[in-house]
Amino acid sequence: MIETFELTKKFGEFTAVDRVSISVKGGEILGVVGPNGAGKSTLVKMLCTILAPTSGTATIMGLDIAKDSQKVRSIVGYLPEEPRVYDYMTAEEFLTFFADVYGNGRQRIPELLEFVGLSEHAKRKIGEYSKGMKHRISLARALIHDPPVLILDEPTMGLDPASSRDVRERVKEMRKGGKTILVCTHYMDEADFLCDKLAVINKGRIAAIGKPEELKAKVAKQRYLTVVIKEDALMRKLADEIGGEIDGRRIIVRVKGLNSTVAKVHSASKKLNATILSVKTLEPSLDDVFVAVTKGGRWV
Repeated sequence: MIETFELTKKFGEFTAVDRVSISVKGGEILGVVGPNGAGKSTLVKMLCTILAPTSGTATIMGLDIAKDSQKVRSIVGYLPEEPRVYDYMTAEEFLTFFADVYGNGRQRIPELLEFVGLSEHAKRKIGEYSKGMKHRISLARALIHDPPVLILDEPTMGLDPASSRDVRERVKEMRKGGKTILVCTHYMDEADFLCDKLAVINKGRIAAIGKPEELKAKVAKQRYLTVVIKEDALMRKLADEIGGEIDGRRIIVRVKGLNSTVAKVHSASKKLNATILSVKTLEPSLDDVFVAVTKGGRWV
């Protein structure tokens, strides 16, 4: 559905996107994650035909983003990082305007307002909406022409937790409906919840790509244990004995052979008369993946 081939964008001497090649299958959610300034938004704007690539190319449903830009726009729904709405319009007027721009979609307006939870606010001016409501009406606008492909740039940026959860649930629903979705985000919990596959971009290049569990498994090669003891006063001494670091009410220690590390923990605890409450393997998160890739270099 979405394929990029060595896609590159330069601004003068600066390379914002550097030879990016990714693939998104039909009905799949691909997350593009990376630090601020990594090239995520530039990549998205090329796919949406807002920016022309310097070199390389991309296709969406077989259409070339450079040669078939008008057709590409007709099959893509785009939600920008900062949604643009018309405050003087009501929600109904806003969606009707864009339905007419695309030449279809008027009949979908009641359904879309229901989908984004704004049916009761359809006749209110958008200028009276909260930020979360403006995000939701912008999502409806991106869906007005029923595009098979959605590209969402930081869809929950700046939203409160309830609004963020609401948007994420709706994205999940759209995937179940068969849409192919590319999501740019720097929220790792969001990427873990939403995405079938992740591409980590750093300094304009793809540094790692794979399923979330695959990327976590790579980090898991550097294993850690968490140790919790009853006596808070002994935590520092135990951490020093086992070469660990204190993190809240637990000690984190790097594993250098699981059996030997566990034995060392028990031996040191016995020496200090510390009561062990738990010893667990620390499961890696996407935050760990993000740090490992962006600080440690490329995996691909």
